[in-house]
Amino acid sequence: MPNISRYNAAIYRVTQNSRSFTKDLTASKAEQALNILKRILNRLYEEKNKINSEDD
Repeated sequence: MPNISRYNAAIYRVTQNSRSFTKDLTASKAEQALNILKRILNRLYEEKNKINSEDD
């Protein structure tokens, strides 16, 4: 069973670190926003894998 609180902590860390990326976005920067979201999702995936490997 995955440790949900550890997943939530990882999501919180990534989203806090991502605020600097999204601070200056405007609606006209949709492509930049998409790239930022991709980076955020990649970081979340990395954190998930790190947590899963620690549980093994």
